Amino acid sequence: AGLFEQNSFDFILADYLVGEIDCFTPSAQFPVLSNIHRWLRPGGELLIVDTEPLAKGSNSENSPAQELMFWGQMIPVLARRWDEKPRDYSSQLVSSWLDAIGFDEIRIAESKRELDASWAESTYQAFIRQLALLDDEGMREAIKRRLDAVMTTIKRIQHLHRRPIIQDNYSIRASKSPE
Repeated sequence: AGLFEQNSFDFILADYLVGEIDCFTPSAQFPVLSNIHRWLRPGGELLIVDTEPLAKGSNSENSPAQELMFWGQMIPVLARRWDEKPRDYSSQLVSSWLDAIGFDEIRIAESKRELDASWAESTYQAFIRQLALLDDEGMREAIKRRLDAVMTTIKRIQHLHRRPIIQDNYSIRASKSPE
């Protein structure tokens, strides 16, 4: 028997789950989404919310926020608390998985989330506290220097441009066909 019986739910919310799957079972998104399909009742709906990956080679003002989040995710990895760093998977890739699994009516909506300086500061402080997880003092100091440099860049962008840092998010709605 599995975690849930087949056709158990009318609605499932996968809130930032797709990338986090890598924390407990690296690269298992397709099997997890297949299980979700099995757990939904016919006509049931899945809502996935996640973050678009940063475009390769991007030099946008969003890069410091992405780097801040990267180092925050790497701290537990380096402390051997996670097997693999969570990644961002694009909405197009996730929707192609959903299509291959058999979901219907796949609809993608994109949104931009504004991250202000107070978000950056509180996120930075949380990551600084997490550094205590690392046994290696040299590694702690190196990551702290990198986090400090990222925060300096974020503060400079905020001061010079008075624009929020933008994070691209998406939501995907998909249905299980009524049998």
